[in-house]
Amino acid sequence: MKKIRGYKGLFYNDAAKLFDGVEEIMPDDLKRVRQSGLKHYEFVSRTYKGKQSQLDAINIDTGRTPKKALEEALAERINVSAAIRERGFKPKRTENMSTAFFDLLEERSLSQDNRKIQTAVFKAWIEPEIGSMSIGSVTADDLKRIVKKMKEAGKAARTQRLVRDYLSPVFKEYIERGVIDKNPAAALKITVSNKKHFELDVSDARKLYRGVVEWPRLQERVFFLFVLAGRRQSEVIRIRKEAINLEKLTYTVEGEENTKTKSSLTFPLLDEIVEPLRELMSERDDFLFVGNDGAVSRYTVQNWWSALTARLGLEMTMHETRNLIGHILIADGLEEQSRGALLGHATGSITGRYSWLGVQFIREWLERYFAILRGEAEPRGAGR
Repeated sequence: MKKIRGYKGLFYNDAAKLFDGVEEIMPDDLKRVRQSGLKHYEFVSRTYKGKQSQLDAINIDTGRTPKKALEEALAERINVSAAIRERGFKPKRTENMSTAFFDLLEERSLSQDNRKIQTAVFKAWIEPEIGSMSIGSVTADDLKRIVKKMKEAGKAARTQRLVRDYLSPVFKEYIERGVIDKNPAAALKITVSNKKHFELDVSDARKLYRGVVEWPRLQERVFFLFVLAGRRQSEVIRIRKEAINLEKLTYTVEGEENTKTKSSLTFPLLDEIVEPLRELMSERDDFLFVGNDGAVSRYTVQNWWSALTARLGLEMTMHETRNLIGHILIADGLEEQSRGALLGHATGSITGRYSWLGVQFIREWLERYFAILRGEAEPRGAGR
């Protein structure tokens, strides 16, 4: 289902796939439905009462304009909601994991790439083990068994972690509905080490850069550009509009958001990000990267990253973009301790040299780094 901008609780059932790749439909976008020759706009109303919710189809004849159809659907939703609150919700069926997973996947505002990746992972690893089980009977041990099989098959820890990342939203939804009490996925502890040696060759780094700057969805592209410039996922998720200074071409990561250093740090904005960032800021009032309730979640941005790297055929985490900067710029002549300024380190021997490493120093080295990614320069003395 697709959200409709400005119509809370009202969704569009895009069975005809008219809005593939679109996370949220603008009201005027519904013109496509009339132009497609379909007989009805297929709206869906979602009614909440406490922890329970119910979906109801609302079909409106396409003889109406999108505006008129939305008015009628909204009026019908009010009637449906009132009736539900009076007579109670429909009896809930006992969901098995496959039904629960794919029903929620259809409801969530995800890109088409994310849906494909989640579907592939679920069908390959999760469905054979627990797909037919009722959602209330799945235990943490069942999920640990899946992760163990993935590990035995040689899958990386970050791939194993998808079991938790993809199933947690399902269990949380059914907790809210009052169907189950606990989230068994929360018991999965899968650590992805950031300390291992990591290196992409320059051709792969350039592939990543091209994939980012050509990424079609604005919010995700801007997020990737911040990550590519060395920012931590936890920092980027909570960047606010007020932290951006387009006049000085800088942005500030506030101490409370910077979970690693607990101090405010200012970084430069590079050419690649300025215009898409300006466009994104025109659509935002507070957080730059938004989800259903304020700032976007860690699970959502992990799905964005999985979609990007899967399309490019690269296996790397967001954190490894920070390793990438280090490998390329140290090969280019950057001192090891100076690298900490670019990455926002503030520990040990690195902090002693921060006083002279200002925003301009960081800008010069990041511009050099992005010139290498664009193919306009080669790392000096890298020999590759």
